[in-house]
Order: sequence, then C-alpha cells, then structure tokens
Amino acid sequence: MVDHIKPLAHGGSDDDSNTRNLCDEHHREVTAEQFGHQVARGKRGVDANGKPLDRDHPWSGRATADHAAPRRPTPPGGRN
Repeated sequence: MVDHIKPLAHGGSDDDSNTRNLCDEHHREVTAEQFGHQVARGKRGVDANGKPLDRDHPWSGRATADHAAPRRPTPPGGRN
C-alpha cells in the first residue's frame, strides 16, 4: 500500500519523495499514529468515540455484570 510519509491532510505532497510502500498492517499503524488514534489489536484499542473496544473494560460503558460499577443501596423512601 502506498503511504504518504507526511500525510496530505497535514500538508504533505503527492511527490514520490513523500511516499513509501507499506503492508496493510503497518500502514494502519502509521496512519493511526500520525492522526492520534490507537490501533485495535484483538480486544485492545478504542472505537471512533474513544470508548475501549474491550466490552469488559470498566470505561467502555458496556461492561458485563461481573465488571459493572457497584450500585448504591436505595435509601428508605426510595430516593437516591
């Protein structure tokens, strides 16, 4: 895959001197790094909204019951 060493979006040129050939995996990694994103590998990484891809991660907002935040007990009268 042709990769722009300095991305066009960052003012790079489309000249041969600003391009290189990379495999798909390395192109994704380099592009993610250049644009400040993480690359998902297995269950690691984040989605487009910045939430962890791992559903069990406490910050994902989609944690399973085993990893869900503890609930506060309901006080007398039913108000929280």
